[in-house]
Parts: sequence; structure tokens; C-alpha cells
Amino acid sequence: MKDKIVQYVEEEYDAAVARRHYIHQHPELSFQEYKTTEYIENLMKEWDIPYQRPASGTGLVAFIEGDTPGKTIAFRCDIDALPMQEETEVPFKSEQPDVMHACGHDMHTANMLGFAHILSGHKELVKGKVKFLFQPAEELFPGGARSLIAEGFLDDVDAVYGMHVNPMRTYDEISVRKGAITAGSYVYKIRVIGQGGHGSNPSNAVDPVVAASAVVMALQTIVSRNIHPRDTLVVSTCMIHGGTKGNIIPDFVDLEGQIRSYSESLAGMAQRKIREIAEGVCAGYGCRAECVFEDGYAPVINHDAAVELVNRAFDKMYYAKLNVLEPELGGEDFAYYLRKTEGAFFHVGIRSAKEAPVIPQHNTHFLADDRALKTGMEAFLRILLEEE
Repeated sequence: MKDKIVQYVEEEYDAAVARRHYIHQHPELSFQEYKTTEYIENLMKEWDIPYQRPASGTGLVAFIEGDTPGKTIAFRCDIDALPMQEETEVPFKSEQPDVMHACGHDMHTANMLGFAHILSGHKELVKGKVKFLFQPAEELFPGGARSLIAEGFLDDVDAVYGMHVNPMRTYDEISVRKGAITAGSYVYKIRVIGQGGHGSNPSNAVDPVVAASAVVMALQTIVSRNIHPRDTLVVSTCMIHGGTKGNIIPDFVDLEGQIRSYSESLAGMAQRKIREIAEGVCAGYGCRAECVFEDGYAPVINHDAAVELVNRAFDKMYYAKLNVLEPELGGEDFAYYLRKTEGAFFHVGIRSAKEAPVIPQHNTHFLADDRALKTGMEAFLRILLEEE
């Protein structure tokens, strides 16, 4: 049965699609979203929605206050694109060479704009305050979330909600779950240091290539021999750089890889084991290892009470049916909002049909079905009403 929320979404849908196509055609990289921010800013002015620009230079935080007191509820979208050449043939294909919205942030931004426009015309739906976080640079560490938090934009927020499109689900599906839904991401770098020489006489050198190869293989035992089968941990060596010519044994070889886990303690254990293995194996080959660890994003861990509220809201959805979200090992800086305050992160499907091929995010052919905008706008509205 249709209600006023569905009516508002249907009235907004065509404009939301047009905005999404414009944003998709004009993608910008992380911390470079100047024109995207200007586009959002102009709409806020047109709709008479107050806003602030963060010190980072891109992104925007807008807000609408209701006539009655209540909570301050924040909603977040990310606005940046990826350094990839789009290979779709849609009429709104990216006009920027080697830049495209291959992760669905154009959908997130258009969804938030539609939500904000609906509320600007129906302020009776707002009790307290609604904040719209148009966040820059989710795709590039250290990300934009922590800078918005550092500037105090969440200091008065009682709860925060965000969404991400999901190519595994159709546009009429929506999903959420309690607990961890994305993994923490951590980078390790290992320099294996030996002594260079001529490839024809390795006995006069200390070969870091052989030592580095042994390190790569030994790192595979971290998961297989240290982690309970019920736990989730990934340790992947993804880059090896060493040498300049086929007959020169180099002085050093660089390795770089990723740790992914829903548990920060497990990730910490993996870092300790990486250091122990690298240093021990290299010593056995007469080399030495220098290890550096860089933190990426923390795990996104939904709050139980917020998920229960979202479930109640989504039970009233007209455009989508509710599914349980399967956790994934990708990273998301929405994690830091959930460390600051209560909230939840959920997924909206974007496939056109169940028989349609699954094209993953960060793929040059990635594309979302516009109809998912109806699902996203309704979801934000249902959550807001449930919060009140």
C-alpha cells in the first residue's frame, strides 16, 4: 500500500535520476571533488538548506531543523570516484578520461540529494535536526570521515546512518545485519635486504630474491596454522619488486600486501607473525628484513539497537524487500562514524534482474540500475521516521 513517503519518492525520482546521470558523467577523484561539491552547494542554495564547507576543501555538511525538538540524526554519502577508464556504453558515460564512478558513489550522492530535497519541501517530517554528510575521499586513505569527525560535525549527532550499493542484489532488495559488515584493512611492506652481485656467480652475493620468495610462501602459514577455521583472516602478498636486469642479483626486494579481518586483535596477531616470519626466514638465507605496517580503515561494526531500528523501518518498505546482509572483506571509512556514535550501515541492491550478470565494484563495466534510487531514498526516509 502506498503512503505519503512513497508519494514523495515517486515525485522526486525523475530529478534524482537526472542528478545521478550528471554526477556519473562528471566524476572526480578523492580530495579533488571541487566541481561535485560546487554542484551540491548550488542545490543547497536553491533549496534553501543551510550548509557548511569543511576545512579539507571538498565535501559539504548540510542540515535541516524541524519545528519541534528531537534528536540529531546524520546520514552520510561519499562523493568521490576512482582512477579507471569507463568501458560502458550508457549515454551518461564518464566524460573524464581515466576517472569513473565504478563503486556507486554517484548513486549514493544522488540518493542523498533526493532525500534532502524531499525534506526541504516537507519539514513536517523532521523533528530535531537532520544532517547530510556529503563526505569526500572514501576511496583514498586516510579518507574523509575522520576529518569530518575531527572538525566536530558529529559532536551533536545522536545516530548516523549510511548505505552502499550492492551489485550482488537486485534494485528491489535491501539488507542489513548486526555486528561487523566490512573488514579492517591493513598494509604490510617488507624490504628483504641482501647483497647484490652477478647472476653467473650467486655464491659471491646474498640473494634477496630467493629469500623474498621463501618469505611469500611462509606467510601463507599464518592463516592455515594460526587461525581457527571459524575466524576470518586474509593475508595476501600482492606486489613484488626487485632487480633491474636478468643477470644482476639485486641488493634488495620489496614485498607489499594486505591483511583483512573483522577483528582488530586478529589483524594485530597477523602483523606480529609477519614480522617474525620475515625476520626469521631472511636470517636463514643470510638476509635481513625491514617491516613496516600501515593501518587502513577499521572494521565497520553496526550497533545492535540501530540495526533493530533499521529492521523495523525496512519492514515498512514499499520498494524493496529486506534481506540479511552478508559481511564482506572490503574496507569502508564509515567505521569511524560508528566509533563516534550509534548507527548502522546497510546495502541497497543495484542489479536490474536476478538473471543479470554480476559486475563487481571497481570494474570498468560497473553500472547501477537507476531504480535503486527509489529504494535508497525510501530507506533514509523510513529510518528518519522510525528514529522519531
